Amino acid sequence: MRDISSTLVTTRLAALTALLLLVAAPLLSCRQGTSSSYPEYTPRPTCSEWNILSGCYKPLQSYTLPTMPTPPTPKYPGCEGWDCRKIEISVVYAIESELGRRSLVVEAFDNPYFAGSPGNSAVPVPFIASFTNTTTVSMWLKPGRWWFRAWLADDQPVAPLTYRNLQLVRDIPVGVAGALSGATAVDIQKNGGAIPGERYGNGNLNPPLLLVISHILVDPDSPGTAAYLRLTVDVAGCGTASENECSNRILPDRDIIIRLLDSPDLAETPIREFKVSSNLLLVSGSVGKLEWFSPELMTGRYFVAAAVDADADGYFDDEELVGITQIRDVPVYVDIKENYTRSAAIVLSRKTTSSQ
Repeated sequence: MRDISSTLVTTRLAALTALLLLVAAPLLSCRQGTSSSYPEYTPRPTCSEWNILSGCYKPLQSYTLPTMPTPPTPKYPGCEGWDCRKIEISVVYAIESELGRRSLVVEAFDNPYFAGSPGNSAVPVPFIASFTNTTTVSMWLKPGRWWFRAWLADDQPVAPLTYRNLQLVRDIPVGVAGALSGATAVDIQKNGGAIPGERYGNGNLNPPLLLVISHILVDPDSPGTAAYLRLTVDVAGCGTASENECSNRILPDRDIIIRLLDSPDLAETPIREFKVSSNLLLVSGSVGKLEWFSPELMTGRYFVAAAVDADADGYFDDEELVGITQIRDVPVYVDIKENYTRSAAIVLSRKTTSSQ
């Protein structure tokens, strides 16, 4: 009896062992890169395809997203970049004089004096200078603070004119956003829109900026010579200094006195005298430098002098920024001729001068 039981146990163990080997065989076949301890099974290579019998899976492969091409930077007339904003400008002619067909020029500046070159200009368009005639032009600008002016060009060369510290034009219709007594700043928003002061709400859906051409600037004392002076004024040392260093040398909100003299003696009574704001020397991008255009002048030879009137007493005092037209430290006159615009330059520096 014991022999029969032993035989049954041995038989059952053998059957169980065979069953376990049968189940484990497929798993042993997919052990990539390892040698089997059972010589009757030959190690298989790494599974490369789905095998329904062995249960092997194809290894996952890495996937690289395709590279998207970089879109080109948008370019608009006078402005390049994703942050350029389109501004609509409505121009009204408000002068009763009928001047016929002209060319409308609209410009934007980064300073309230219209000094230097404009940041951008609308493409000139034909315009009929007839009372209340209106047109709309567009311009692309970067976000920031801008000041606008407009004028009507004809076939004649443009003659600049300094009017109440604004660099405008003479003898032709001109206007600014705001008033000639002080142009209005226009804030171009990053999210689109133009806000002149608080006039147009939050700047989301703004009407066109209104610009009125309302003046023809004529010098009442014009001698009829068509003789002009274009004067460049520089502050000594600003060419090699930073804008911050240079601006510290210049007092804001002072007068720059420009005089035409018969001699280099700064104390003598000037033949003509003009004043512009020292803020023109503090315009970002051209700190320490300004360009001034005279009204029409009598012909003749003049020494041209200028000074920043720091103490507002109307005199060229010691320790003020003073200069005169000169060559190699020798004062020279400027020859003003009929039908001609003479260019001259003055460098302002602090030094002892005659009083008055």
